Amino acid sequence: EYENLLAGLPADEVQRIRKLMRKEDAKRSVLGRLMLKSAAAKALNMEADDVKFGRTKGRKPFIQEAAAARRGLNANVSHHGEWVVLGLEEKGLVGVDVSSTKAPRKNMQAQSFFADMAGVLTGEEGAAGHG
Repeated sequence: EYENLLAGLPADEVQRIRKLMRKEDAKRSVLGRLMLKSAAAKALNMEADDVKFGRTKGRKPFIQEAAAARRGLNANVSHHGEWVVLGLEEKGLVGVDVSSTKAPRKNMQAQSFFADMAGVLTGEEGAAGHG
């Protein structure tokens, strides 16, 4: 089933997904892309196969359809652990991020976990984790 889902994606996306180290991450990436296609198609009253995406210089996906640009339709997808989330917004920028609350490695100490996450946590979140 996974290979069939991959076959429905553009070659550059398949190549990007195949580079992911963990199969679970690759599956979540495929799911996120399909969620994005489905939601954009519904919002634009199009067939999902007709929705095309590009990527910004920062590698964030965007909907290439002229109708999306006219309506200001923006989307973002994030996945981690068991979660895949999608944000779709008209007339505004949208960003989503999800992170599992479980320590990613067995027997990982909290201090090490928060040190690894320092780049994505706010100062308040980091302080709460160390307290």
